[in-house]
Amino acid sequence: MNSGRIKSKIFLVCVAFFLIILFCDFKIIDNYFGIFILKKKDGLGFEIKNDIYPDDVKNVVFSIDMENFFEHIGVDKLFSSLNSFPKLDYVWDEINGRGVIKNFLDNNKKIYITFSRFRDDNGFVPKGLFIGGGLPKSLGNEIPEKLNDTGMAYYDGKHWYHIWCSVNEGLSVGYDYSLRIPPSLWRFNGSRILKDNDNELVIKSMHEVPINNSILKIDRYAFFKAGEPYFILVTKFKNLGHEPIDFMYVYGDEPWIGEYGSSSGDVGWVKDGLILHEGAIDINKYDFLGFYDIGNEYAGEKLGYSGIANFIQWLDEESKPNLAYFSNEVGRFSEKKLVPLSSRDNRNLSIEWGPKKLLPDEEFTLSLAIGMVLNYEFNHPVKPDIKINKNAFF
Repeated sequence: MNSGRIKSKIFLVCVAFFLIILFCDFKIIDNYFGIFILKKKDGLGFEIKNDIYPDDVKNVVFSIDMENFFEHIGVDKLFSSLNSFPKLDYVWDEINGRGVIKNFLDNNKKIYITFSRFRDDNGFVPKGLFIGGGLPKSLGNEIPEKLNDTGMAYYDGKHWYHIWCSVNEGLSVGYDYSLRIPPSLWRFNGSRILKDNDNELVIKSMHEVPINNSILKIDRYAFFKAGEPYFILVTKFKNLGHEPIDFMYVYGDEPWIGEYGSSSGDVGWVKDGLILHEGAIDINKYDFLGFYDIGNEYAGEKLGYSGIANFIQWLDEESKPNLAYFSNEVGRFSEKKLVPLSSRDNRNLSIEWGPKKLLPDEEFTLSLAIGMVLNYEFNHPVKPDIKINKNAFF
């Protein structure tokens, strides 16, 4: 090859490099999800990222997703084998309040918990410690079996099982449930990593919600411990205004436990039995509830379900709700008629606190353990003991 051709190729490479620098913005964060080229939302040019969120999908023009590749060749196992188990790994974007926590139970089993990587029912993407969504490989995917690893998910070495979906969560102003304020409409004031090592992780996200002439401050803390199949979510409400605030708070989910997109097989469970029909549980007798993917005979379901169970537990007297129930429709349940839990895609549990009145400068704190069950006795789930200590941070 003569020198003229060499110079020509060098020149073309330099021009291409110059154009990339001129027309592309680079937004790289600390993960290995892939390479994604997007059209800029405003103006001429492109963005090059190594991560995308739901609001990016429509602008992607080229992508190389490394997560599937790394999983296929076992990179997690390769690097994890150099360390003892259990252990934690995570990616967290403090500025946008989004990320994923990976809890490696052993060399085969792991739990993923994804936060704020989903669109809510209003079409908005929340920021902060709100369960839901998936990694880039799942965004835009509509095949249910490809979405089992979204939200909170469990991998047993062979198969992903869906544990929790995007959470039905929000505030209601005053005593009117219809005036619900979802997390995507809460003002996001940033997030921080408070503790980080192979065995423990603590993340905080900060929010505010204007209510009438006052401001409700909401700080959320998530506590993770390697090997524990749950995390603790603490939510602290404080009235920053000069007038009382009346509100209700709701936390719930139609978790599609086992297989994404399907409620078939899901029945309620408490410490001493199964819940096969719609209805409220006795909050003075029980301090947790969950779903168990085993089949409901009253819905004509028999065999072929995953046998996986999840749970939510309130951890102290202050956190005890006013109402906790199972139903086939979010926001309501049959109190008198026996209605089997039979919806194909909407069997849900809901927990409600309030109405609460907070005086100026008054606080109210909720502490929940949210997770899955790994042990079973006589075909009944055995909720794990809660070992994570949150008190050191308060």
